[in-house]
Amino acid sequence: MISLSVEAPVLGFASKLSGARHYATAHNYYLLPFGPFRRFATDAAHSEMLLRLDCILCPCVHHCEFLTKWGPPGLRVRPLYAADYAYASDRDSPMISARLT
Repeated sequence: MISLSVEAPVLGFASKLSGARHYATAHNYYLLPFGPFRRFATDAAHSEMLLRLDCILCPCVHHCEFLTKWGPPGLRVRPLYAADYAYASDRDSPMISARLT
């Protein structure tokens, strides 16, 4: 099951659906319950829903790094798209350097 958003109401609905695995796609920086660009106050219940996902699919490695930096420990993230040109990422970051070697 893949939720097309990381918004709390959508995740709440998606968590009730039957599926072997549960994923969500994070398209932006402001719908998350953490980080400097969040639109709403930090919500522990929303963060807990994200932690219960098998993985959050992100548009790029930079977005994965953002979620890893600002999100709760144990949050699982993965870039969704195969193309990542590292325009906004540090080539020495663990996520980038592992793929360059």
